[in-house]
Amino acid sequence: MPVLKSETRIKQIDTTSPETDASEYASGDVVYDQTDGLVHHNGSSFEGIQAKFLGMHIEKGIVETLRQNGLATQGGEAYMCDKSQVCHHKPDGGDVSAGNWQMNLYNFSLPINSATCITVIAEQSGNAYRPDTLYISPNSSSPTQQTLVWAGGTAPTPTPNGIDVFSFTIYRLSLDTYTVLGQMVSFGG
Repeated sequence: MPVLKSETRIKQIDTTSPETDASEYASGDVVYDQTDGLVHHNGSSFEGIQAKFLGMHIEKGIVETLRQNGLATQGGEAYMCDKSQVCHHKPDGGDVSAGNWQMNLYNFSLPINSATCITVIAEQSGNAYRPDTLYISPNSSSPTQQTLVWAGGTAPTPTPNGIDVFSFTIYRLSLDTYTVLGQMVSFGG
């Protein structure tokens, strides 16, 4: 019987390769499989990490990277979701945008039967604007337009000289379908 390894760090492996298959690891080991993402060893094979950590308890909160953007362009602002899903617009003088803007979510990854949230913080000037269309791309090109459903059934009115936080809850129930629910919370003004 081979000696079982107990990994204390997460490393990328190919769980189908004989050199790194399930027989080489101990129950509870967590590894990153190049096809299946994070998986854990259940005693005989690898399975998705979600099966192991349902009901996970977080004691100290979650900290996300805040991506700084300046002016949002009407032709399409690029949001690189592999870098951050929280974006902050604070232009140097002037307005956040010349008008309502298009959000392009690039490198957006969301498995079927999953949900996530994208947050955009906009420090508005006297002329306040909002995202009005949203596109999604799983890579860095060819985004497809999504239907944006606003809370209350109508697009919000941004707050002149305030800070507006736009939240987009996105969920996916099938291969080609995303549902995008948008809302805005106004601070000051």
